[in-house]
Amino acid sequence: MTGWLAGREGAYDDLVRTVQKAEEFGIEWFAGMILNTENACRYEEMKAAVEEMGTACSEFGWMLPQSQGRATDSNRVTMEHIGHLEVNSKFWKTEKQLIREIQSSDDLSNRKAHSHLCGLVYLDIDEDLNVFYGGGCDGDPFHSYKSQVLLGNLKNESIHTCYERYQNNLPEPVSLLSEITWGELAKKYGDPDNEQVHHITDLTGRKWSEAYLRDCMQ
Repeated sequence: MTGWLAGREGAYDDLVRTVQKAEEFGIEWFAGMILNTENACRYEEMKAAVEEMGTACSEFGWMLPQSQGRATDSNRVTMEHIGHLEVNSKFWKTEKQLIREIQSSDDLSNRKAHSHLCGLVYLDIDEDLNVFYGGGCDGDPFHSYKSQVLLGNLKNESIHTCYERYQNNLPEPVSLLSEITWGELAKKYGDPDNEQVHHITDLTGRKWSEAYLRDCMQ
């Protein structure tokens, strides 16, 4: 499963060797499991196996995948798949629950799909030193529009110049998402019958935002 998610054979063996090296050199490490319909039933088994590998810096835990990557909606879990686990209902809810939550709250419904309220600006740098807007630990809706969020290249300009370019002239996909609200996204792109489990920002910041950008930038 690790190899499938990573897109290459041997990924699990590499992971084990990395943990062994961390143990050898006294480096704290953390492990978690990305759940899907195939592996959710094996969580406790994998938890026990990982805990036997060494002294992780915190308890083994689980997460759900973001919208992009190999783990997609075709294998996203429902509450039925993770009912045997401790689920923090503050963070993980079904899409239909999150739609109702957004539509019943003026605060949530009026939030913009893109804003700077958190005070963070993520910049993504590829192996050729191209600088793009986006990235971050939770991903973004811009992976299909990399050329439209290109800010510069570090071979011939500074990261500060790239950041200023972003500030002075928002890329079109970013500008589009700055104009639409969570409520509007939920109404147009939400599936009120969907029992699959998400974090709210996975819907507003990726799944629904990607659908909106596809419509706007065809």
